[in-house]
Amino acid sequence: MRLHGLRFRIRSLMVTVALFAACIGVGLEYVRLKRMSRDYESRAYMYEQAARQSLRDALKFRALCEKMERSPNPNQTELTEYYLRAREYEAGFAANANLTVIYKHAASHPWEARPTIAQLVELTPEILESKPVQYFLGPGSPPPPGYVSQRQRLKEYWSKKGMRETEE
Repeated sequence: MRLHGLRFRIRSLMVTVALFAACIGVGLEYVRLKRMSRDYESRAYMYEQAARQSLRDALKFRALCEKMERSPNPNQTELTEYYLRAREYEAGFAANANLTVIYKHAASHPWEARPTIAQLVELTPEILESKPVQYFLGPGSPPPPGYVSQRQRLKEYWSKKGMRETEE
């Protein structure tokens, strides 16, 4: 029995195999990009939390500096130490805020190369009133789905390691 209009040719077989390989390649790339996007979301969340903590600490030390400056006899060494710690936390805030923005962009565009530019800024009153800084002073975003903190990963690691040591 012969099917009319349907011929089995090597060329047809090669086209079919090429289309099948292209579909597999597109599927694998989709999975890779989704995995990268989830990883970038987790990193953005981690850096966002670190930026929030750095900002809280910087503001706390700035308030301590202002309080000490208003006192009648400020201890200059302590004041200098607090000022330097405030600057350290400000630098940490700037770096973490930058990384948050970078990784949030990378999560929505995982096929693009990540930028690596970081700028350090001093927390002046104008900057504290700016929209990006106000974002970090707000309630924060929820963790991405499937996010596991570093502390939780370490707990799981050591609990598994402890179980293995007791089993042997």
